[in-house]
Amino acid sequence: MTPKNYCVILYTKMKQEKRAESRITAYLPTDYDIIGQAKKEFGSTTSRDLSQKGIKILTEKFYPPGTKFLLKLNLKEINKILELMAQSKWASNIQFSNRYQNGLCFDDLTPQQKRTLEEYINLKQTITDSKEVIK
Repeated sequence: MTPKNYCVILYTKMKQEKRAESRITAYLPTDYDIIGQAKKEFGSTTSRDLSQKGIKILTEKFYPPGTKFLLKLNLKEINKILELMAQSKWASNIQFSNRYQNGLCFDDLTPQQKRTLEEYINLKQTITDSKEVIK
């Protein structure tokens, strides 16, 4: 193996997806409540991506890993509001901004919540795939 091939393989392995589920781009209006804190905290934001297992949202405040959220996702394309529990797995400051990205993992989804997420994700993937064919 040449050094050049080795570098390409190493770079590819470093860039591989770490998530168990692939994510779709999804800019969903999202309301959230922070659970388990003495002072009630809540907010509204827009998601960035979504999978069967989790979601990335933006917040004005840093929420460390382990923070519990009650989310209300507005799935307007299928005319549903999905309410579910999630927990922060990571958070990072957005460069040159006072905002934070938060990677959340869904907790204890019911079969109905799983079906609703699957319905929404499949619809979005179908729309994305159709746009690719048109190009």
